[in-house]
Amino acid sequence: MIGVGTIREWAIMIDHDKPFVSGLVFDHPVFPDNTLIYTSTVVGVDGKQIVTTSGSCYKLEGPPNEGLLKLFIETYGPVDPENPFKEYCKTL
Repeated sequence: MIGVGTIREWAIMIDHDKPFVSGLVFDHPVFPDNTLIYTSTVVGVDGKQIVTTSGSCYKLEGPPNEGLLKLFIETYGPVDPENPFKEYCKTL
């Protein structure tokens, strides 16, 4: 996978049963470091590396955002922070 950035303080989000990520992006060719982004739908994963419908590839770095993780778990159930999308996407 060729990456376009790293996302820190990331969170799994769900919209109409489709997963995406929000977080602070770094090392992106367009966005300045520390910019809050929302990805398009995540369609493939390899652990903490994701591919979106737009073709962007990101590495999720560090732990997820604690507050948003707690909310996600309360709403959807447990999640593996080392492979957070295994329940939602195909593995690459």
